[in-house]
Amino acid sequence: MQRAPAEWLAKVRALDSYPLFDDPWWGTPSAQNNFYQDWENRYGDGGPEDLDRSMTGIDWLYAPMLQTYLAGIEAAGSTDADAVLEAIRGMSQVQTIQGSATITGEDMFGERNMMSPPVPTNAFDVDCNCKRVQALVNWEAWFEQYKEPIIAEVRARGQMWDQRQ
Repeated sequence: MQRAPAEWLAKVRALDSYPLFDDPWWGTPSAQNNFYQDWENRYGDGGPEDLDRSMTGIDWLYAPMLQTYLAGIEAAGSTDADAVLEAIRGMSQVQTIQGSATITGEDMFGERNMMSPPVPTNAFDVDCNCKRVQALVNWEAWFEQYKEPIIAEVRARGQMWDQRQ
């Protein structure tokens, strides 16, 4: 989608879930904008570790996961992976840069191992020739609405967690 013209993406109402942390939707100041500024100062043009490219979704994609893992380390008082996972499973939620994440996954994956922060939904905007956040969507609420047909389809394909050899 990065190579498609913004006009076409806007026309077909293309959506994705990789927001820009300098998106005005987050507000200034905000944790997201601060994260973006810190990244730019360190890795952006002229920064001490200049990567010779702009920030991408991958640069921040793992931030909520790392924040969850850090919360698990702090709760476990250990870096032992099993202890960290148990500590994370014991939490009802973890505050991340994308908002409050829950630990879920039993219905879809058979274990409570999925860290689920709110998912940004972005649409392409011709005025800025970029994408802009439209909403943050709670995965659990969305999945609950569509769980039966999703699980039925995954099961029909033999790919449900309890169908694996």
